[in-house]
Amino acid sequence: RKCLFYVLLVSVLASYAEDKKAKAPKQTPVRTLLKEARTAIKNNRDQRNKEKSILEALKREGLTNDQKAEIYLTASALEHSLNDQENLKAYLKQKYDTVAYYNTMLEASRYAILCDSIDTLANESGKVKPRYRGKNRDQLLLYRYNIYQGGRFFLRKSDYKNAYKYMSLYSDLAKHPLLVGHAKMQNDTLLQYSTYYSVLSAYNSNLHSDALRYIDSAISFADSSKCPVLQEYKVRCLQALKKDDEWLAQLKYGVNHYPKHDYFFVNLSKYYEDNKMQDECLALADSMLEHVQDATIYWYTKSLMFLHKEQWLKCVEMADVVLKREPEHINALYNKA
Repeated sequence: RKCLFYVLLVSVLASYAEDKKAKAPKQTPVRTLLKEARTAIKNNRDQRNKEKSILEALKREGLTNDQKAEIYLTASALEHSLNDQENLKAYLKQKYDTVAYYNTMLEASRYAILCDSIDTLANESGKVKPRYRGKNRDQLLLYRYNIYQGGRFFLRKSDYKNAYKYMSLYSDLAKHPLLVGHAKMQNDTLLQYSTYYSVLSAYNSNLHSDALRYIDSAISFADSSKCPVLQEYKVRCLQALKKDDEWLAQLKYGVNHYPKHDYFFVNLSKYYEDNKMQDECLALADSMLEHVQDATIYWYTKSLMFLHKEQWLKCVEMADVVLKREPEHINALYNKA
């Protein structure tokens, strides 16, 4: 009876599997999906649904690299078509969706980059024979300036996460193999701003690793007024990522290279205080007084360190220097008391 039961069970399961297989919907061939997408572009409607269909096809097994590249190329063309719709409305002075206008350019550019990344893979013979490089290059050059403007649009709205998408893409395109060496990439005056805005928008979105990707480049472009602020962002990002050794090294770098930007001195002296390194902190304050400026903050720091060292007379002496400058300096009054 047990044997009969197992035979029946196997038979039922096999029948169920066959029914399920028979009921599975037949997949539309990729070439048909691509043809439908091109028709949607021609007819200027249903582009979004056709884009979704071809991107879903990327999940299929057995796709060739040529098929994948063509899917991304077509997705880029669909976004380009949607952008044309908003562009036409703007030209006709009709109400248009500004966010959609910029987002379609962003997505078209991303798909062009994805297409190129597959299009330039070696074939079965080990040779690289890209078919779509020219089209992808033209797509990126067409939208590159407006990608920057899209970043500015979102920055004005304090939408830093979206601003970062645009500014980082603009910055990255300068190093992309598709565009390196192209005549239109020479003497790019906007790159210095895009790298700075990439850092700013990433930092304000708490994307600390992303901010660090661009920060050295931004510093290399920046003028003397922005360099200390960018170095502060660098230190803050390293602290947020708990990269303690790098954080300390960059904090010291900030003190040495931007001594009048108090953030670095305040935080380095606090580090010395927390780790009971009073002598190092006193040496730092003396160095700042000798080589930078005669500032109250350095005298107060000396008073505090002498307080920790229980050298009372020196503590009072340094507190008096502070109080002579700022009679109501509450912390100096505390130290003296």
